[in-house]
Amino acid sequence: MLDTVEPAANDVDVTALFHGGYLQDIQADPQASTVTKEKATLTVRHLYPETMAVKAEKTPSYLNTYREYPLQAEGMLTTTARTAGKPLVIANLLSTDTGGLKTTAGAGHVAGSQAGKDFAFTTSPGASYTAGAVETDALAVTWTADTTFAALCTTLSRDGALLVRSAEPITCERTKGGLKYSLSKAAAVAIGLTTAPGKVLVNGAPARGAKFDKAAKTLTVTLPAGEGTITF
Repeated sequence: MLDTVEPAANDVDVTALFHGGYLQDIQADPQASTVTKEKATLTVRHLYPETMAVKAEKTPSYLNTYREYPLQAEGMLTTTARTAGKPLVIANLLSTDTGGLKTTAGAGHVAGSQAGKDFAFTTSPGASYTAGAVETDALAVTWTADTTFAALCTTLSRDGALLVRSAEPITCERTKGGLKYSLSKAAAVAIGLTTAPGKVLVNGAPARGAKFDKAAKTLTVTLPAGEGTITF
């Protein structure tokens, strides 16, 4: 779970709240907190920033929330970090898998893997970074052998080859034969392809104005705002 906060004139403390039911079910820890219900445990790993303050706090009591006797204190897990004159990224990983997490801090990003899934996220929003074979300015990115997913990027490359470039931030999943996307604004999107496609469909209909640049090896399509799928 990623939260980004851009400060205005003054720096501020930013707190994320995780409501966990009863206070006694919450165990706060600077690295990995837990919320336990009966035999099930949710682990919240606090990945970034390292200076987060993590607490289990009692929530106000309201008569209409109590369903049993004796009464038990309700609570929430809180994580607090402070902006420092630049956009703040707060990263927490929620999982029922208690092992296998590996993370490495890099230049402008944190990369890691969990349950065999590779991922990375920016610590400097808007700047490009390289995680493994992936180069991007995405808020977050994850990949498998044949799929690359990026959140809010304008450029995405893998193994030195362009996958997607967009005039507006785009959230997308790129595969060999297509692209699923989400845009808040209409934008021209360039898709890296080694050869010209036989046909290009946007949401099942022929794409209007699609152009393939043989020299640059890119297919450029103007996409409308919203969610959609390109196949080629």
